[in-house]
Amino acid sequence: MWRNYWTVAVRALAKSRTYSIINIAGLAIGMAACIIILLYIRYEQNYDRWLPDVDNTYQLQSWYAHPDDGEPFFLQMSSYVTGPRLKKDFPQVEATSYILGSEPVFYKDGQASMTEDYKVADSDFLKVVNLPLVAGTTLTAPQTAVVTREEAIKRYGTDQVVGRTLTVISKGQKRDFKITGVLQNLPKNSSMKINAILRMDFNSFFATEPFFLTCWSCQSGWVYVKLKPGTDAQQIQAQMAAWEKRNIPDEYNGDIKRNAGDQQDWHLVNLKDVHLGKAQDGAMTPSNDERTITTFAIIAMLILGMAVVNFTNLATARASQRAREVALRKVLGATRRQLIVQFVAESILISSIAMLLALALVFAICAALLGYAFYSQLHDGLEPCPLCIFQRVAFFALGVAFLIGGLHAPKSIGGRRGYGVLALLAAVAGIAVAGNHVRLQHLPPDQVPACGPGLDYMLDAMPISGVIRKVRVWLTTGVKQRGPERSEGLVCCRVAPGDRSPGAPTDPDMRISRIRLVTSWLRDP
Repeated sequence: MWRNYWTVAVRALAKSRTYSIINIAGLAIGMAACIIILLYIRYEQNYDRWLPDVDNTYQLQSWYAHPDDGEPFFLQMSSYVTGPRLKKDFPQVEATSYILGSEPVFYKDGQASMTEDYKVADSDFLKVVNLPLVAGTTLTAPQTAVVTREEAIKRYGTDQVVGRTLTVISKGQKRDFKITGVLQNLPKNSSMKINAILRMDFNSFFATEPFFLTCWSCQSGWVYVKLKPGTDAQQIQAQMAAWEKRNIPDEYNGDIKRNAGDQQDWHLVNLKDVHLGKAQDGAMTPSNDERTITTFAIIAMLILGMAVVNFTNLATARASQRAREVALRKVLGATRRQLIVQFVAESILISSIAMLLALALVFAICAALLGYAFYSQLHDGLEPCPLCIFQRVAFFALGVAFLIGGLHAPKSIGGRRGYGVLALLAAVAGIAVAGNHVRLQHLPPDQVPACGPGLDYMLDAMPISGVIRKVRVWLTTGVKQRGPERSEGLVCCRVAPGDRSPGAPTDPDMRISRIRLVTSWLRDP
């Protein structure tokens, strides 16, 4: 009986081709637009959630809710003095760090060049904001620096720059920094835009401008705060008014007294909420707000609703043309229930076809994004981890299964089921790898596994059985990192391709030592 229903539904669609195309295309476009907008909303809501220990990482912001003149404005920036004072008065604060935007002149081999997105820090910024390192250590002392992998390759032709000297010209002085670490390139969904962080002694850096170190109204940098685990940030926020009165001194201009706390308030905002938070001014990257995200969500639902209403209107308009068919079916003995099932089956068929087309449109867009990911990897030097590669493989296999199945279009049920099973296996494999990836990212910071050597290096350095064993470990438990020596081996193998870059060091002893470290890691699963 059900087969008869579907046969009649297909014949009805084939008979009214114009109606079918309009109905299916309208519903498919509405579904595709809704899915894409929801994907964008999810992307916006995931800003900075990739950072380890982000739940205890905050940004101290200055809000001018009631200024004496002008409109209210809300800054993500804060003054330098707020960080030390906050740590002194609140034992719940584990550490603070202040970073200042800077564009010093990069100096190397007698050549000067401009820089972008360099930051000057007063302390070990990476102890407050746990940006991932691919090599080296954090900013352990003044006159040390960390650079992103992309910046290292841009300036030195290789990412093996730990221990080298970075020279910049700032405030008319040549300043040397020892590079102690290489940062992973920051993803696009980050509220921070950093190419390098230079740690300085602010007392000497601002020796000619000491007022900056005690100025409560000089919002020219960003203050980040690390709270101790289990701390309730709302309790600290409730005490901020009293904290302002204790710390902010009165300032006199003749007989006029003013206090920096009269017009501004300070707020602790979790790093996950910075991008969509209330403060939009003074941001490193373009911000967004919850109202915009809500608006997009409403638009997505309205688009889907319009597509559904259009579908319903067309079906209703066509119903009058099928009155003769309904009457004939009743004469032949069809019951009310059978007629309802028949028309519902047709609606389900149209909706299913529209959903498949919508997924195809989304697939095409995702394929374009995947192409951009490959472009970013090959052109911009953004290296994916092995789990990212496996997700790409699963995604590609799913697309190939759909493509071959659509081109082959087998008439037998067994053939269709075969392609369905292949697509299902690819989808399940991709979901499993992605789920394990998410699980690993949400482990405690001290348990987050390292990425391990790249697949290209493993295929060159190991037998295929060893590669398969490593892949199995990756897909089930992730790559385990055991101790400093293990970490050094991982870093060496991850950046080994950089050795082949022009101008990279070719010392045989260095290369042999790296190979030994990597080989010792590869032997131990």
